Formats: sequence, C-alpha cells, structure tokens
Amino acid sequence: ALIDTLTTAGELREHRDLLVWQGGFPRHGSIVDVIRPEIDRLTPQTRLAFDAVALLGPLQRDLITDLTSPDALDQLERTDLVEREPAADRTRPALRVAHPLYGEVARTMMTAAATRALYARAAASAAPRATHDPALAVRVVRWSLEAGEIPDAALVAGLADAATNALDVEHAVDLETARILLSSTDSTAETPTHLSARGRAYAARATAYRLLGRLDDAQADALAARKIADHLTGLERADLLSR
Repeated sequence: ALIDTLTTAGELREHRDLLVWQGGFPRHGSIVDVIRPEIDRLTPQTRLAFDAVALLGPLQRDLITDLTSPDALDQLERTDLVEREPAADRTRPALRVAHPLYGEVARTMMTAAATRALYARAAASAAPRATHDPALAVRVVRWSLEAGEIPDAALVAGLADAATNALDVEHAVDLETARILLSSTDSTAETPTHLSARGRAYAARATAYRLLGRLDDAQADALAARKIADHLTGLERADLLSR
C-alpha cells in the first residue's frame, strides 16, 4: 500500500528498473494517511517501543525492553513497521524502522514533551550498560542533551576514560569533547577544579587524536592543555603536565 501511494503521489519514479524516492517528506496528505493508522493501531506499550525505535534507532532489543516490556517488543516485531538491523554483534540484535518514512511520521506524531521524556528515559536506562560500551556511552550523552539535561560530569569522565582504555579512540574523542563542554563555565566563576577537569580532557583527546593520525588536532589540544596548566599550581599542575 505504501509503494502504491508513493507512486500515485509522484514521490516514486522509475529509473533504470528501480523505484527512486524523489525527495521531500509531506507533513499531510496521502502518504501520511496510509502510515498514521498503522501506528495508531498499536497498543500503548507497543507504541512506546515503536517510538523508541523511530526516535533512537537502530536500538538494541534489550534497551527497548528496558523502556517497555518483552511482550510489547514481541508485538512490535510482528508488525511491518520495524526490521532487524544487520549487525556484527549477533548477541545483541537491534531494530530499526522498516522504512525511513515510518520514522518520519512517528516523530511528527510525538509532542516535544514526549520526545524529551523518551530521550531522558532512554539515557537513564542505558547509562549502566554504557560503562562497558563506548558507542552506547556516546549515545547516552547525546540523549541526555536532547532531553535538556546536563549529563553528570563524573559519569562522562568515567565513560571517556573507559573508551580510551579500550582504545576505542573515535568514541573517546566524542566523549572527551562532551567532557570539555561540561567542564566549561563562565570565566568569572571558574575554579581550579573546572580548569583541571578541562585540561585533563584536552590532554586525553590529544592522545586520541594522535592515535587517529589527526596530528594537527592533537597538537592544538596539547597546547590547550599546557595553557590551562599555566593557571594551575601544585599537584593539579604537575598531574596535567605529566599527561
């Protein structure tokens, strides 16, 4: 039904024996009218599971059940709205929307408050798992920010250190960047603790950049760390200069 509607609406055109989507997504009209009833038919818990996949996906099944229930997940997988994400980690299969249009429609049906609440719930439920999963840690930080919340600086620091120790340097860069932002305050109220935390994050990100071969970025971060060290004294200064 979706393919027929898209073709009739002129959104799909044939090109070299393939149907090609022509671009924009309409907020109203026949396409939305086809998809909305499918979403509206879901039970509340199954709808929550689908909204989670639409907003946060691809999303591992265990994270979805943390937000809803195993029954709701089973019901969702029996619909045509989601599909399994091909992944190397077959021990933690993930779900994604079966077509980008399903995700677009679902997100337009969610209120701003519901969206923020789902981001917040997802961040809170996934945080314990993120300690051993740098990729998930990056998502937890992003979800917290999308929820309008400030992630706990100590948690982000721990996640960043875990990513660095695991040599997951790309995610370490993202987490150290978040750590830098979280340690930034108004200069008139800045304390040695804030300066030291930011200096350590710059030093750690410099190490990650070097491992990635991004030497100019590494040099810039190392210089930023040294400049911060100039404003510190005692053990905090010595610790930062040793990194």
